[in-house]
Amino acid sequence: MSAKKVEGSSAPAIRRDLVLSGTHLDQKDPKITYSDDWFSTPDLGRSIPSMVDGLKPVQRKILFYAFKKNLVEEIIVSDFTHGVAQSAYYYRWQTLASTIVGMAHDYVGSNNINLLVPAGLFGTRLMGGKDGGKKKHLYTRLSPITRVLFPKDDDVVLNYLNEDGQIVEPTWYMPIIPTVLVNGSEAIGTGCTTFIPNYNPREILANIRRLLNGESMVPMDPWYRGFKGTIEKTASKEVGCTYTVTGLYEEVDDTCIRITELPIGKWTADYKEFVTSLPLLQDHRNYSNTVSVEFDLKLTKQNMAAARKEGFLKTFKLTTTISTSNMHLFDKEGVLKKYATPEQILEEFFELRLEYYKLRKKIRLENLKLELLKLDNKVRYIHEFLSGKPIVIFRNKAEFVQELREKGFTALPKKATPVEAAVGGAIDDAAEESSMAPEPSSTAFVPGSEYDYLLEISNFISCEKSQEMLAERKKMNEAVAELESTTPKALWHRDLDALENELDKLDLNDAKAEEEMKAIKAKARASKGC
Repeated sequence: MSAKKVEGSSAPAIRRDLVLSGTHLDQKDPKITYSDDWFSTPDLGRSIPSMVDGLKPVQRKILFYAFKKNLVEEIIVSDFTHGVAQSAYYYRWQTLASTIVGMAHDYVGSNNINLLVPAGLFGTRLMGGKDGGKKKHLYTRLSPITRVLFPKDDDVVLNYLNEDGQIVEPTWYMPIIPTVLVNGSEAIGTGCTTFIPNYNPREILANIRRLLNGESMVPMDPWYRGFKGTIEKTASKEVGCTYTVTGLYEEVDDTCIRITELPIGKWTADYKEFVTSLPLLQDHRNYSNTVSVEFDLKLTKQNMAAARKEGFLKTFKLTTTISTSNMHLFDKEGVLKKYATPEQILEEFFELRLEYYKLRKKIRLENLKLELLKLDNKVRYIHEFLSGKPIVIFRNKAEFVQELREKGFTALPKKATPVEAAVGGAIDDAAEESSMAPEPSSTAFVPGSEYDYLLEISNFISCEKSQEMLAERKKMNEAVAELESTTPKALWHRDLDALENELDKLDLNDAKAEEEMKAIKAKARASKGC
């Protein structure tokens, strides 16, 4: 089954029939308008992600290359960058490299689910990722969970773009949950900004199950993987909510306070500079590392009392706020739209994703039935050969094809260009070259290839081969029957089950890392105290 393609730029298919009045955005209008000029339109297309996959075009190109090459083995970031640049990438190399690094970040306050694995110094919460090493010393690969979020079965239902005859990334990918809510987004475009906080993938998953079961969603609040502080809703408006994000502290005694978590967006190195500059501080010890925060602050009793009176949260700046009043995304039609709640994003995503499960089932069923038809013909072909009605194959191909046609075998010509070379999996150099050429229409076939699928087994005909084909046909019949009886919603439930299993693995790894970190801190503090 051929994948769909659309002609044009690799940027989102942006609606240009909307006009921006100056540079002012009307916060009451959910659909944001902008001018069709040489800069603002493409700039917005590059800067603001899609509601569907949560990706900007450069991130989508990176994912396309990683899927195409099946990057399960580590690759140096500079080589990765060079490979992505071959897919009609027209922007700065440094932007591409930085985006790859950003997709691999896994520290608190970055990605809840990093799509790439960081191998090397990719940057930490010490400096909000700015402490990363040189790109030539960094390696990465696809995270195991990425292909669970973006199933390979969906590759053939996506709309792939065509850049000057070269098949590149799709208009958007189709994850099984809205990744824009999982990892959030913060971006600035011409006349428009967006900020979407991170949300708990398990809560998103649970809400999708509720929608699949015809139930109402449960409201979701921002959530950041590994964050130990609190996020509380402090204001609710028609256009969004405001949340107070609070770090953690404890009073060790009447002269010592221990800070064990910072608000999201405050980085350890910056905070160290802040607390050490406080006049009320007598001494301090820093047990923080690249993963966690821990400061023991020594004060006099008098200063401790003063800080308590003012409030430790205020004195030590342990609160920030985040808002959901500025959530702008391109919708499925390429229209820049303002969303009021994460549930609104999820509901819109749900309707589109369910349609694509229906399309996935349809195409998968067509492909299975095509394979079953091939097996039926192969079984009959082998049976006639072994039962004394051999088809003479030691002659020119035209006569061979004519005899098969007269005997009523199904003609199944090959496509001129294999779609698989363009949409995913490991490929060789020859396949990659073919994927870079324009793909013919779905009716273009290789002349004379109608019976190649039978000719290719002619040298392997035997009773054992017949039994093998019969067993394979039985399995294929069972697969067709099983898929026919499976609803699109059931397919989605299966994918969600697989995602839950991967999330369980992440939680176990996080818990193990947390225990190891506690042991290291306890050992470091054992002889020092506060």
